[in-house]
Amino acid sequence: MAQTITLDCPWCGSKKQTMDIFCVVDARLSPPGLYANTGEARTLSVKCRSCEGLSVATVDFTAGNSSRVAVGNSGDTTKYIDYVVFQIPEKIGYVSENWPEAVRESMLDAYEGRSPRAKCQSYRSAVEFGLREAGITAEAGQTLGAILSEAKKKFALSEPLIELCDQIKAFGNWGLHWAETDFAPEDAEAAQEITQSILSYLFEMPARVELAKKRSDEAKAAHHAPKDNP
Repeated sequence: MAQTITLDCPWCGSKKQTMDIFCVVDARLSPPGLYANTGEARTLSVKCRSCEGLSVATVDFTAGNSSRVAVGNSGDTTKYIDYVVFQIPEKIGYVSENWPEAVRESMLDAYEGRSPRAKCQSYRSAVEFGLREAGITAEAGQTLGAILSEAKKKFALSEPLIELCDQIKAFGNWGLHWAETDFAPEDAEAAQEITQSILSYLFEMPARVELAKKRSDEAKAAHHAPKDNP
């Protein structure tokens, strides 16, 4: 059993998530971005138990406890953490295989946008394409506002999700029409986080449910399969 540590996952966004440790390096030997000049810091390769995403974290342990984290050991090391120095990869740039092509292209456009304004316009496109691809509307040419109004009337989306989509619509409208006020980088960061949450609901969670059903069916079939007589 792998040794574990509790961190916030930069992939699925789950807080205080148990992660398995697969590699340990003295942080003074780590490359830029993960380097920490302290004898108690270690750079860890970790795997999230929720989404199975792989990431790297540089963690500073309390004095005298860095030796407790080592490949081959078991048990949780969280209580020995002083603080997390760095954790990568950032969620920026994340593209899921569960997203439809139009959504992936819009998200890549957003990540590569020249300005926060351009990023927010692309996040709006990603949400609109995502709602269409998820079957929230079958009518061609509907605006995002019309899609959300119809979804609200038909109870196709929950109220909290509609509010999130409305905020991305507002960011997009601001980017397209309201030039009097400049976007700040924090606005684009908020749009990114909200959009990823929407896409997680529309595409990631259904994919995980299908996988869970498949695994449950396999377990049930194995349980009821005839046993070979010795």
